[in-house]
Amino acid sequence: MKRLYICLAVIAIIVGVCVFSMHKVAEMRERVEAYANAVFTAVEEKNQEKVLASVRELTDYWEEEHQVIIRYIHHSQVEDISLGISKLEPLARYQVYPNLVAELNSIVWKVEQIWESERFDLRNVL
Repeated sequence: MKRLYICLAVIAIIVGVCVFSMHKVAEMRERVEAYANAVFTAVEEKNQEKVLASVRELTDYWEEEHQVIIRYIHHSQVEDISLGISKLEPLARYQVYPNLVAELNSIVWKVEQIWESERFDLRNVL
């Protein structure tokens, strides 16, 4: 009977980590998309201060989340996003908006790929 309880406890821990992981990835996806949309809007308005502020908010948010997400997401995917985010502020500062938008689209796409790979469905389980 002890073995059954131990097995159930291990399964409960695994399920708990999976639920936490999905929650964090979903939250990260929503926040990154919101910050990206703010940057896109600011670029359309050609408001450099707003572009810089939005990029800084995204960078600050990513610095905080990076420390948590790196623990349970594939490092290469997270590092690709970190590399892209590190390029955003210089692009915004020097008003290279086409490259800024392209890099931000790439980041959003990579976040979507992480969401697709971490989402709980039959394809990801098998």
